[in-house]
Amino acid sequence: MSFAYENRIRYFATETLLFAWLKTTPYFMKMLEYCQRILAKVSFDRHLFAKELSKSIKRLEEKDRPRLMRWCLDQFGQRYGDIISTAFHQQMAIG
Repeated sequence: MSFAYENRIRYFATETLLFAWLKTTPYFMKMLEYCQRILAKVSFDRHLFAKELSKSIKRLEEKDRPRLMRWCLDQFGQRYGDIISTAFHQQMAIG
């Protein structure tokens, strides 16, 4: 099995587990925590991280986006600072 294939399998298994977790978590923190967990799980791959960050920004309410940006910069700023700043600036430009 190739490395990329194994990572994709791990990614989809993680998505399934997180969906089950979502069903049992209180609503007020569900989406922010869900996005944080997804981003932490896909941080091994630059492309997946960028894709999931973009989706996370779109999913979150406006008030939670700054919290996600601060968390991303704290957790992954040295590694993916360029992706984080680009994703958030693009979303701010779109509205």
